[in-house]
Amino acid sequence: MKIEKDIPDKVNQYDEILKPWHSDESSVQSIWERIKDDYHLKYPNLTKKDLSYVPGEFDKMTSLIATKTDRCRAEVNNEIRSWEASKKPKE
Repeated sequence: MKIEKDIPDKVNQYDEILKPWHSDESSVQSIWERIKDDYHLKYPNLTKKDLSYVPGEFDKMTSLIATKTDRCRAEVNNEIRSWEASKKPKE
């Protein structure tokens, strides 16, 4: 699902959902560094440049990923946030 920029209410709703995720920049960066290689395996159409984390530009990176994978930024953020938990073997 894509969010069109000309629908401000929807954009604002997604920004509100994502707000807690941006509160700790170092946590975001450490999670991303651990998972980015596996993420690239799942989405080989993304380039290393697409997946390059620049401090303070996580939104920009996830927006690009969302566009290139035909999803919304909230989906990408939720996937990244839950990536490690979803990859753990079930007992």
